[in-house]
Amino acid sequence: MYELPDGLYTDVRIEDVFETLIVVNLGEVEELKDKRYTAAFVRLYDGQRWFFSATTDVDGIQREIDALAELASPNPGIEAEEIVRKLEANQGGHLAFGGDDDVSTISKETKYDLLTGYLPAVQGQELVVTWTGQYIDRRVIKTFVSSKGADLQFDTQRAG
Repeated sequence: MYELPDGLYTDVRIEDVFETLIVVNLGEVEELKDKRYTAAFVRLYDGQRWFFSATTDVDGIQREIDALAELASPNPGIEAEEIVRKLEANQGGHLAFGGDDDVSTISKETKYDLLTGYLPAVQGQELVVTWTGQYIDRRVIKTFVSSKGADLQFDTQRAG
């Protein structure tokens, strides 16, 4: 996947995020949007200090790794460093939200219809002066790889 430099502990975290926000205030639509973005966080450790970089250019992760490696001092004994010894090298993947369970596959219109289906309960009520209905969801697929051999992928999701 990536060419990780010798003599340095390196890890890469990637998040692929999908979010929806729908806001209806007093019957008027204020927000009706969804967005998707991917970002990465890169860390290197040379036994003396940590070097960090964050980017939304996931095609440029190798450039980020290489730039951080230029700043670090390679350490042939990095694997014996106390901090690095404590880090694990787990592998595996668990993507729990696919198909109909993936909020990113549901249309904004369907989500809007769900939200507005609840609005008659508050609209026109004598004692309700102001009200706002809001729908939000978020799905995140996280990937983690490290120079120790870690290679993980999992997802989380929430909606409300």
